[in-house]
Amino acid sequence: PLSSESASAGLGPSEEVREQVIADAVRLVQWGRKWYELAEVIAKMADRPHLTDVRRILKDNKAVIDKRAGRG
Repeated sequence: PLSSESASAGLGPSEEVREQVIADAVRLVQWGRKWYELAEVIAKMADRPHLTDVRRILKDNKAVIDKRAGRG
């Protein structure tokens, strides 16, 4: 089905997973975590993608995260 095809095509995490990682990052930044700490902390949370995927999501969405956290 579609989900296995998109996963095998290398499209990365779903939009729902991306939004969850972004929300986690916003919350952690608001709580005072440093940017370089975010990926490892989020990757250790339950039901989050692998560290490599978390790093990519954070890198691709840094401006969005900063804006939502009130830093942009």
